[in-house]
Amino acid sequence: MRKILGALPALLVLTRCPAQLQLRGHGGDFPCSIERVDISGVLVRGLDPALPTQTTLVAWDVVRAVPGAPLTGEWQSVADAAWRARARLERGDPEGAEPLLVPLFNRLRGTDGPTASLVAEGLVRCRVARGALTSVVWPWLEWVRVRRAMGLESWRGGELESDGVPMLDRELLLCPGLPPMFEPSAAVDALTVSGEWDLVAATASNDQVTLSLAALYRHAAQIAAGVAGTGASFPDVTRGARGVELVRDVVAAQSGEVEIRRDAMVRLRARIESGRGEGTPITGWEEAWCRAALGRAMLREPDDATRRSGVVQLLHIPVRLSEACPSLAALALRHSADEVARQGNSKGAELLRAERRERFSAWVGIDEQESGPTPTGVRGTP
Repeated sequence: MRKILGALPALLVLTRCPAQLQLRGHGGDFPCSIERVDISGVLVRGLDPALPTQTTLVAWDVVRAVPGAPLTGEWQSVADAAWRARARLERGDPEGAEPLLVPLFNRLRGTDGPTASLVAEGLVRCRVARGALTSVVWPWLEWVRVRRAMGLESWRGGELESDGVPMLDRELLLCPGLPPMFEPSAAVDALTVSGEWDLVAATASNDQVTLSLAALYRHAAQIAAGVAGTGASFPDVTRGARGVELVRDVVAAQSGEVEIRRDAMVRLRARIESGRGEGTPITGWEEAWCRAALGRAMLREPDDATRRSGVVQLLHIPVRLSEACPSLAALALRHSADEVARQGNSKGAELLRAERRERFSAWVGIDEQESGPTPTGVRGTP
């Protein structure tokens, strides 16, 4: 069990005692043997009567009580806060969940297990919901690290129910609402120099996938902030991880190096045409990422015909893929309108801008990155 940045209480307590585990949302008690109680949850043996020797790590969000186990009271606040946060998220109240999740995230960061996964995922949901995209980077990277560190033992709890487009893709380990494409802003400038990058490097020191994703997102922010211009070295990332390779292509398409950018454009076209491979079609959000990156790269080419084709790529997103990635749909309309105006069609540009204001008014603030959608009743601060 990792111990990061000191001051966490003793994380490991072996008890190996019989108990009647009480779970939220499940009637009755569950006879089992308590193996361990720590901040990751309650490790029990025999929770499934059919598998009496199997261990199960039960996340705190579903633990009501652990009678007879030491230190139950010490973790009661963790269990209650995790359960309340999950309940608020699942009833559609991210602004009410975030104040519960922030202290939990700070306490669990650097630890493993389903409770840490739940808290990181919950904070991702809250920040995507209010459009604070640069601050989504940290809980998402922590979620990636935790998911990759999860052991082979079975576990219960630590999952959030999802409707529609998933907030996190568990196969690619990516956040569909957090494409690695940023616009210049004070928030992005701050992101490039944040001390959080060092914390990610410390907690994920042996995890090349998490470190590669962090390097690519930081490079994308540096491009937007103007500190990764022509000649800047592109991150050397791990190969073979499909999520990393998708992010690599999207970020490379933004590069100031013409050769890097054009090679990425070829790969992005292939992704759109072939999907995930082996007969698996590309998902809506993946296509939106690819077309946004490809379209923006084409707008950097010198000839007007290629730039017009770039607008076509971008307009696929608001026309067909807006539900999968509304922030990119708003961004695509903005870049399309600017290019149409540059080519002399002021009326067409105004029509695109009007559509952006009408259909994606909540996301118009995405240009500033931290503004995002501001539905009535949102509480809290960035």
